[in-house]
Amino acid sequence: MTEPKTIHLNLPNAGIWGCGGSYTGNLVFHEQIEPQLCLADLEQGFVIVFPDAVGDVSSYFLEGLVTPLVCLLGLPSVFTKVKFETAYPELTEQIEEDLRILFHSDFLARSVLGHVGQSVDYRNLVLGL
Repeated sequence: MTEPKTIHLNLPNAGIWGCGGSYTGNLVFHEQIEPQLCLADLEQGFVIVFPDAVGDVSSYFLEGLVTPLVCLLGLPSVFTKVKFETAYPELTEQIEEDLRILFHSDFLARSVLGHVGQSVDYRNLVLGL
């Protein structure tokens, strides 16, 4: 089995103050993650790496970043196939905990509904449907 794809995020303005905003997270997904994904990556899984300078990631940023992945992969697969890496173990743990909280709230359920149509189109494109 080959190593999962690693996607290094380019977040020059984040710095130690961190990444914030649902819109920004969604923009990062569509500009930096989505273009690098293929069907094999969706099946095998992949790693999203935050720059070393990022010291914090807001739950809103994560919501925007991960909601399209929930639509593409389904909720259980996001937890098993998408991994996050940061320069700080505490930050990586915070991201994982924030995702568990977000994915069990009505807040994320409402957000997912807004991405379903767009993600279905993308999934059909990837699958050649």
